[in-house]
Amino acid sequence: AFNGMTFFISLILARLLGSAGYGAYTYALSWILVLGIPAGLGMSGLLIRNVSAYQTQSAWGLMSGIIRWANRVTLFGSLGIGLLSVVILWVLGKHLDQQMLAALWLALLLLPLTAMLRIRRAIMQGLQHLVLGQLPEMLIQPLLFIILIGFAYIVTKGSMTAPWAMGINVMATVVALLISMTLFRKTVPHAVGEASPIYETKAWLGSSLFMLSVSGLHIINSRTDILMLGAIRGAEAAGIYHVANRGSELIMFILMPIHEVLSPTIANLYVRRDFDKLERIVTRSIRIILLLSLPIVVGLLIFGYWFLSLFGANFTQGQAAMTILIVGKLIGIAMGPVVLLLTMTGNERYAAIGVGIGAALNVILN
Repeated sequence: AFNGMTFFISLILARLLGSAGYGAYTYALSWILVLGIPAGLGMSGLLIRNVSAYQTQSAWGLMSGIIRWANRVTLFGSLGIGLLSVVILWVLGKHLDQQMLAALWLALLLLPLTAMLRIRRAIMQGLQHLVLGQLPEMLIQPLLFIILIGFAYIVTKGSMTAPWAMGINVMATVVALLISMTLFRKTVPHAVGEASPIYETKAWLGSSLFMLSVSGLHIINSRTDILMLGAIRGAEAAGIYHVANRGSELIMFILMPIHEVLSPTIANLYVRRDFDKLERIVTRSIRIILLLSLPIVVGLLIFGYWFLSLFGANFTQGQAAMTILIVGKLIGIAMGPVVLLLTMTGNERYAAIGVGIGAALNVILN
């Protein structure tokens, strides 16, 4: 549902904003995703793994400690990065297009909001409340975004801009965070609230820094192209490329929900040392994902031009880029969830090295 709605949002915004306006919106959002890397400090992966392990071990004091610690670090980290970004944008903003600049100012509000939203999602995911954990961010936020876009279209009489779209995104995220906070309080075991918090800050910080490297480099890999295009060729080129990339991400529709389920399962089975079952589950999931992805790949390769024309005639220029991206993502799927396996089994250092090499090659070859 989330992937379908985000695709629908991209389609609506591309049609309403045009290639330049949509490029300004995605350029601003890409910067927030990149800035969210140090703000989040790799907490999501750490929380999924450790909360799942602590629940298996009934280590309620440690669970209480890591939840409190993660909340404080994430809040202060996101606010600090946000304030630093305000200063930089104030100094350098005069060199940017006014529509892009306004979208960036509004997008900065998303930094602490999305960081705190993802912390709660990760904790609930670690507690095996997969649906409830994903509900605010994966269903409520995009659904509310679509509804508010409809109201804004009526109010502005069709003259939507990138700042309007970003402001709507902020409002939808605020509502999602409030709902997430309510669900979080209901799902955390009572024993956690009653236990005295135990802190293993040094171990958590060491793991979170490697998790930060992995998740951060993943985002850099996925957003480097857009940021470099936006800086070198302008918002319109970035918008066309983003739509091509969004098309290639259709083959990830199958992979993402399965990975959401796999994360706590891998961590749980690894703690229990049940390696035979872990191997069977991972192998079976790779085969299912690959088989279900192939029809989507074939369809996009054959009907790519008509698919891109749905966003607007100007976006068909991205057909060659989309074809290359599709082939790359298909190879990635066939290799299996190697990064997920490494991070959920305490081997995040090796995941960081592998993803780091990929990110460096991406920048150099671009």
